[in-house]
Amino acid sequence: MINSADPFCDESFLGYLLRLTELNHYDSLTWILRLAIIQVNPLGKLALISTGSPSDLKSLEQLTGIDQARLATLSYIPVANGGKVNDYRIFGNLVPRYTIRLRRPKICPRCLAETPYARKIWELAAVTACPIHKTLLESIQFIYASDERQER
Repeated sequence: MINSADPFCDESFLGYLLRLTELNHYDSLTWILRLAIIQVNPLGKLALISTGSPSDLKSLEQLTGIDQARLATLSYIPVANGGKVNDYRIFGNLVPRYTIRLRRPKICPRCLAETPYARKIWELAAVTACPIHKTLLESIQFIYASDERQER
C-alpha cells in the first residue's frame, strides 16, 4: 500500500492519480500507473483511464485502500445511446465525449492554493472560468510518459 487520501466528491480521476503521485513524492504519474497496473492507451493518452475500468479500479483499490465504488465516482461513466457509447455521465448529466478535455487540463490557481486537488468540472471544454472565484481557468501543459519517450 502507498500513502493515500480520500478522494474529494468533485475530484477528477486524473487529478486523484496526480495527487497520489504528489503524496508519495514520485517524480511522475508513471509510478502510480505502474503500481496500480493501469494500462494507458498510447493513442488516447490518459483518456481511456478516465473511465476507470473495473480491473483498473480493483488494482487501485488494493494499492490505496479506497473502495472501488468510491473510486468509480471519480470516473466518467459511459452511457450507451443507440448501441454506441458517445456520452458520459458527469454529475448526473449526459455530456458528449468531445467536450471532455483531458489532453490540455485547466486549473484555477486560487482553488489549488486553497484545497490542492483537480476538479472534474475543469476538464469540461465549456467551463472556462472558476465558478467560485469568477476568474479564467488557466490551461497547463501536461506531459504524459509516452510523450517523454517520443521527445527523446
